[in-house]
Amino acid sequence: MKSLWRSVLTISLAVFVLPHIASATRITPDDFDGKSMEFSGSGWKLTKYVKMDPESGIECCFARFEAGGKVIHDFRCGPVREGVNGPFDWTRVYEFKTPDKLPDLIAVEWYEGGAHSATMLRVIKLADDFPVIFDNNGSSFGYFDDLDNDGMPEIVADSFAFDYFYESAIFFGHAGSAIGTIVATYSKHWNRYMWANELFPDVLRTRVNESKEEFQKLWPDGKQIPVNIATDQHSKTADAYRALVRWAVHTAYAEGEKSAAAIIDQYADPNLAVFTKHAFRLTLQHDQNYSNMLGNRVKRE
Repeated sequence: MKSLWRSVLTISLAVFVLPHIASATRITPDDFDGKSMEFSGSGWKLTKYVKMDPESGIECCFARFEAGGKVIHDFRCGPVREGVNGPFDWTRVYEFKTPDKLPDLIAVEWYEGGAHSATMLRVIKLADDFPVIFDNNGSSFGYFDDLDNDGMPEIVADSFAFDYFYESAIFFGHAGSAIGTIVATYSKHWNRYMWANELFPDVLRTRVNESKEEFQKLWPDGKQIPVNIATDQHSKTADAYRALVRWAVHTAYAEGEKSAAAIIDQYADPNLAVFTKHAFRLTLQHDQNYSNMLGNRVKRE
């Protein structure tokens, strides 16, 4: 097997420099290069290679970043697989050429496999000793977009903190869970990407409005959802409660926990609201990215 992978690597190895320019155009994982095995620029090189991951016991793609004759970064990415698109396509690379006075970037994105896994992302700054300036840290990468038109792309990601909403008394499947939106922007002061939802209300407002409309269709009379849904989890009322939670989650990431709690109080029986808000708070506290955003508010530079 190892000799087979060496053959594949020898055949597939190619040097490729991506000429993309950061702009207001949305860049998704489909825009990344999953075929090339080597990428290079002025004084640096990034190579995809395969080795056995000691933690999982499977062969995985690793990314090695070198500069000045030294290995600066070397990290595990996605599992290798056989398929019509080749064995390495779960690990992809994208290079951003930014305007003068802004650092160029190289982003490595990979999929862990499985039905509901996150899309991982690391971003390396192509200057100043080449630090990693973004790690998804439990979120799931969605897309890049220069939302404030400053030449540096923002990172829009999904928070899986409420996936299955384990603190809730009512069951949430993956498909019915609320996936919060979280946006990172590059801070020149901190020399890294930082979560900064309050700077991008338009992106978040779209998710709030969609989830609100969904709830109102399922629960048009505006009455409070009764507390007995905990024993009646396969009903129209229970589905409305799940929609209410999704609306509250999107509101929390857009406007804060207090606004989300007001929605719960308005549409849930008081006893149900107390329990829901408690479960809601516990879950939010487990989202490290959300907590970091509240503790390190980023101002527009």
